[in-house]
Amino acid sequence: MLCNGQCLPGPSCPTVRPPLPRRARSECPEGLTSCPVPGRSFGGWDCIDTRNDLESCGGCMYSVSSETAGQDCTALLGVNDVSCIKGQCAVRKCMLGYKLYEDHTHCVESGGLFNQLFRI
Repeated sequence: MLCNGQCLPGPSCPTVRPPLPRRARSECPEGLTSCPVPGRSFGGWDCIDTRNDLESCGGCMYSVSSETAGQDCTALLGVNDVSCIKGQCAVRKCMLGYKLYEDHTHCVESGGLFNQLFRI
């Protein structure tokens, strides 16, 4: 019998075991986290320094678990100058019409004439 391009004795082809799936996540060096990357095919992962990365601060932005979800410090409302330090967004400056919150984690509207005139 012809089976998978080979001539074998017997009435039927033996069952072929499917290959084991590759590991989905790559192994990252110490200090980096393996994070999924949207838009990539199965197995799309990048090694990210979530303690210092502005767009994945504190965890992966597109995490499979909400426990490890990070924060995009660049997307904070009213922020003008920000860093990611030890996995937390650290705001240094706010845009006009906003003031720095006392714990330096975000900006809040300062009210006043500017916000009344230019409210979106």
